Amino acid sequence: MRSGQWEALHFLLSSYNFLFANVRHGLLHHLLETYSLFGKRYESEGIGSWDTLGKIIDPLFTGYLYRKVSRICSSDRKPRVESSSPFSSEDQSGLTDCVGFLQRHAPLLSSWPALFLQQALNEPNHTDAHVWAQGMMGKGGKGVHVIRWLNNEQHTQTETSKLVSTFPSEPTCLVVSPGGGVMAVGTGQGTLHLVDTETGQEVRSLVSSCDGISGCVFLREGLMGTTSFDGRIELWDVENGCRTALIDGHSNRITGSDVSADRKHLATVSLDFSLKVWSSPKGSLVTALSSTSPLNCVTFDPEGHLVAAGGWDGAVRLWNWLKGEVTTLSGHQRSVRSLSFSPSSSLLCSGCLSGEVRLWSVPASTCVGRYQAHSGSTEVLTFLLGGTVLLSAGSDHTVQLWSGGLGRSVNVFGEPKESVIQKGKKMSTTEPAALCVAVTGGYAAVGYHGDGLKLFSLESGERTWASKDLRVSILCLMWLAADEPELLVSGGGDQRLRVWRQEEGEAGMVLLGCFGVQQGPILALAQNSSYLASASDDCSIALWAVKDLTSDPWVDPSVISVLRGHSGGVTCLAFSLTGEELLSGGKDQVLMVWNASSSPPTLTQSLPHCHGDWITGCVWGPNCVVSCSSDCKIRVWDLQKGRSVREILARSSLSAVCCLGEFVIAGCAEGELHVWKWDSGMEISRISAHKSRIHHCSVLPAPDKTKETKQEDMVVATASDDGTVKLWHPFQVQHHSTLQGHSGGIHGAVSKQEGVPAFLTVSEDRSLRSWSVAAAMESPLNQRGTVTALSFCQSGDLLLSGYESGRVEIWKHNSAVGHKKVSDSSVTAICSMPDDQFAVGCRQCSVSVWKVEWNPQHNAASLLKVSTYSVPTPVMHLHYCSILLGTCEGGNIINVLADADREINNWKDDTQILGMVANDEKSTWLVGEKKGQIVLCFMYSMGPKTDLQSSCGKIELEMEENCDGKGGWITAVTVERELVVCGDSKGNMWFNQPPNMNSWSSRKPAHSDRISVLKLTNSTIISASHDRTVKMWDRNTKKQVGVFVCAGPVLVLEVNPHCSSELVCGDALGQLYFLSWRE
Repeated sequence: MRSGQWEALHFLLSSYNFLFANVRHGLLHHLLETYSLFGKRYESEGIGSWDTLGKIIDPLFTGYLYRKVSRICSSDRKPRVESSSPFSSEDQSGLTDCVGFLQRHAPLLSSWPALFLQQALNEPNHTDAHVWAQGMMGKGGKGVHVIRWLNNEQHTQTETSKLVSTFPSEPTCLVVSPGGGVMAVGTGQGTLHLVDTETGQEVRSLVSSCDGISGCVFLREGLMGTTSFDGRIELWDVENGCRTALIDGHSNRITGSDVSADRKHLATVSLDFSLKVWSSPKGSLVTALSSTSPLNCVTFDPEGHLVAAGGWDGAVRLWNWLKGEVTTLSGHQRSVRSLSFSPSSSLLCSGCLSGEVRLWSVPASTCVGRYQAHSGSTEVLTFLLGGTVLLSAGSDHTVQLWSGGLGRSVNVFGEPKESVIQKGKKMSTTEPAALCVAVTGGYAAVGYHGDGLKLFSLESGERTWASKDLRVSILCLMWLAADEPELLVSGGGDQRLRVWRQEEGEAGMVLLGCFGVQQGPILALAQNSSYLASASDDCSIALWAVKDLTSDPWVDPSVISVLRGHSGGVTCLAFSLTGEELLSGGKDQVLMVWNASSSPPTLTQSLPHCHGDWITGCVWGPNCVVSCSSDCKIRVWDLQKGRSVREILARSSLSAVCCLGEFVIAGCAEGELHVWKWDSGMEISRISAHKSRIHHCSVLPAPDKTKETKQEDMVVATASDDGTVKLWHPFQVQHHSTLQGHSGGIHGAVSKQEGVPAFLTVSEDRSLRSWSVAAAMESPLNQRGTVTALSFCQSGDLLLSGYESGRVEIWKHNSAVGHKKVSDSSVTAICSMPDDQFAVGCRQCSVSVWKVEWNPQHNAASLLKVSTYSVPTPVMHLHYCSILLGTCEGGNIINVLADADREINNWKDDTQILGMVANDEKSTWLVGEKKGQIVLCFMYSMGPKTDLQSSCGKIELEMEENCDGKGGWITAVTVERELVVCGDSKGNMWFNQPPNMNSWSSRKPAHSDRISVLKLTNSTIISASHDRTVKMWDRNTKKQVGVFVCAGPVLVLEVNPHCSSELVCGDALGQLYFLSWRE
């Protein structure tokens, strides 16, 4: 680059031979830096446009590109035009392919450089990488052992995160530097890894002298603080790689730490019951607070005035450390493990050991919502996208994305308006505004501005009917509380009321009649058991008899009474719970109460000057009435005293109000839906419901009117100027997505500060992963879970896979061709039976038999249940050898299909059964472990009448204690003829030495974590492990001849019985890998 040899450098960086040589010699990091420098010089030398460069340097460098492009666009200097590039589009494509390949595989190649050729071969067939690898295989085939990934393209399409790095020990914390250029990962073994956020490569590692790192923070750019398990705090100059201070901070493990937004103070909590605030960067103690419980986590609010700490007692302590004031928030039943303030400081989220998340109103010190976020502990909480999204991560290995506050959308009816700009003015498409909504049964009726009435299905959200040639604004709607058929009343801008009948058996409406006596648009409707009240802009209220409106045949009704008292248009109406009183509000800013039970109805109370602008809504509450106005205020009125007892101020004009119990809900001109407690005025939530004004909001009636509606089950309907009607659960949160990418509990998450919105996570699986927020929000909820069982069909080429969700999938030729949810509990075992049948064991103590039905026309398969059998405890292994054998969780061996004498218990409680290994069509091996010794059981069957006890022979193989303390417990065993292979929890593998069954080789490391599966073929030993790898070993020499790295811990593996050089394995992330190799 210094000599300006751009074409030569471009040629090298576009060559897979060049990449191959560099990676094999351990120069991957240097190669990635070269690409980055090439990109920077590419622009600074004016060689090509940023449009072209953006295609060359893709997601790994998005942060760098974003900053560079922003600076270019804001400066006077213009980038050169694309035609100035000396490289052809074909050349650019070659460079793009190379850097893209390197970026995708850098985390793996940094640990396994010898897998470069294999990774290239497993790229899609049309890519340059695959073509190059095929050529290399042709040139040097002998001695080159590669494993082909047959369903790679399907896996790539479902991947939601990118592996950035892996670590030799378990990470405990993750932070990003203030400038966003460096990530720091601390580990339990005391290593601090500094990773470049652009390249994903480790740039430095520091070693703590304390007992492991429990947490880390950036006190400023280049200065870090780390906390330890022994209670000490270390300060580090990360640029020079030296420690600058060692502080004895606590007398026990430091469990949490956080730095204030201005980075002037550091907060720490410990199991020693104390919370301390330190000055930064000196590290001197400023103040401390003693607790009655050990503390787990701590966080500053964005303003730095409050510190929140969570403890073992389930309490959250809010400490204003500047004033010395403490508030305790109680509600969690288990230890609090995580905390996060919203960017506005008004909301605090807490997660506990049970997986529950609670939302707290900070000003009111009250819990406003709660939900179950994880099946295990909620370990991480952090807000994304300015507080609109809340990320939670837990010990259940998942990342969950939720709305940043209360408010869950249930359904949306209609298409929103699309804003366009014409001649400098903002305009909208022709989609009319939704003005009102009424819901009954399975339908929602919606009235529109100038476009009549439409009917929608609540179940599907689809429009089922629309009025024809009714170019009238429908301002209010109400379903009459009458017997079937359902009747709907609409009030229009044409001063008329209309009654519609829903057609039986059809999702349509028939107009029964049109009537009215008022001289202005009908603005509101209300009903009790006797009357329908209609309010008009002509200042009047008309009462109509409900029995007249429901007469059959239809007869135009006569008005019962017209109430006059308002001096402005009447905008809202509401009958009391008893139906005896009618409340009205109007443009004259007056609330009136009418006695509807007298004849004629009379005015009993008038409250003038209730608001400073039009009254837009009124409703009855418990022992009060509530009104809202365009003056941005909610007012609560005591009718007996005739005065306002509570005033709530909103940010914008209020247009509609409804009430349920102690809560008042209002819609505003900005499209927000507000929820308050009317007695205290405390705001519970503010939901961004629509993009423009809300014209109507109402609480939907409970399906079961005999039961009181719980607040979390409340449903509110809103109609908006944006053309849509939405249904909301205002006390629930929106669950956006469940993300699976880690295979262990997640210990940290941070948001990237620049470039494309993204976040990073670290896990006990020793990995660092990067996630795009946009892709994560669009990710479908994972319904499968961990792969728990696999079985090839005895005849044909089908495979069944089982998952912890109870789902079973059917595969053919490496592709899924069908699926079935067979249970609400986890699938524990699958085995093939004759006649295309499979037996499936489930956690709920059952074994079901299913037959595969093939549909050749659609190239799809389905499962039909044949029978179901109960078992005493969950079956963990199944095998068919003329009878269906199962081994249960407690150690029982059972003949599943037998009616009597179906089990033997001689392995129960003292032997752990590790698997079943087929011997032939009528016999099988059971392999197990008993107090560190191998147990083999040979079982044969002569048909359904076989006596299990007499057909079972057991032998215990003695093993010498020769592992020198390096071994773990036995986790996997397999046997074929005279060879027995064993694996343990520490990744060691060893064998007997045939023909002596009790003579053993020494345990030798084969994997870095637990060995989960062992299989034997005629020439190969196959091992799978929680370290994410599948390895091939030569059966004779015991030398490794192949390795494949999966995304998560490998839990199950089966060799294709029809082709011993093919296998399928499944990992903890729910991924299946179809692999093949040359024997």
